Amino acid sequence: MDRLLADVKERYEQVKRDRDRQVELGHRREDIRQQQRRNPLPEFKGQNCDKFSRNWKL
Repeated sequence: MDRLLADVKERYEQVKRDRDRQVELGHRREDIRQQQRRNPLPEFKGQNCDKFSRNWKL
């Protein structure tokens, strides 16, 4: 009985850790999305981009 209880507890802890990690990854993905919304063209930033500056305000 104690062994079964220990297994259930261990499984519960594992599921909790996995869920926390998924939540953290979700927050990180959301942060990346917001960052991309703020800087839609990061690849042009700091480069010689006068041909783009006519079209976009950088």
